[in-house]
Amino acid sequence: PATGRAEMHSLGAVVTNPTVLAAFPHTIAAAFLTAGTFVAAICAWWMVTLVRRGQTDKARSVYRPGLRLGLVAMIVSGLIVTGSGHWQAQLMFHQQPMKMAAAEGLVNTETRVPLSLLTVGSLDNDPASVRHLVQIPCLTSILADNTCNSTLHGVADLQKQYEAKYGTDVNYIPNLAVTYWSFRLMMAFAAFAALLALPAPRLAAATHVVSMSGFKFVPQNLVVNVGDTVTWTNLDFTQHNSV
Repeated sequence: PATGRAEMHSLGAVVTNPTVLAAFPHTIAAAFLTAGTFVAAICAWWMVTLVRRGQTDKARSVYRPGLRLGLVAMIVSGLIVTGSGHWQAQLMFHQQPMKMAAAEGLVNTETRVPLSLLTVGSLDNDPASVRHLVQIPCLTSILADNTCNSTLHGVADLQKQYEAKYGTDVNYIPNLAVTYWSFRLMMAFAAFAALLALPAPRLAAATHVVSMSGFKFVPQNLVVNVGDTVTWTNLDFTQHNSV
């Protein structure tokens, strides 16, 4: 515009643009994932500690509900984070290709780009020093365009494009080490949350005791969830069957 600044003409266009639709649920879900992981970890730690102290009833009544709530939050928010994050990454490959290339340590334009699990280089932000040590073939291309055969621009080629378009007096390449490892830290946290959730259902499962005394079951009605354990104790002199 004539004013030389960004101006809003439609609030609807702002709140419904693809970046907001992907980034907003991703950010909110990530917050719930962090909170759920924290709550589940604390509750699981206290449950194990109390059981070792012989306070099993307190562990079940006080910390098991919190563990279950944390697990539900982790599962639901984790699915949302994964889906919205994939959508957001695809948008960023088109909207901010330099940022995504730096996050993957991608120096030169390539086709069938692998996902880097471990990349090293100098701290002076020299793209020529980047060395990929561990990679998963094609995965970055798949994440970017849902196809293994997609071509992605590297930071060196993007620098040349930006110099031709915006001027040669600026280094447009972000700090490669910070961008690359911050993205890996994010993935490591997600992996930690997933690993934490593996043994948690066992801790969240309840143990029920049903006694058979006076030719009747105590309690007579029992609601059992998936993963729960039922212990049957016969206090009569004759055998009983449960149906």
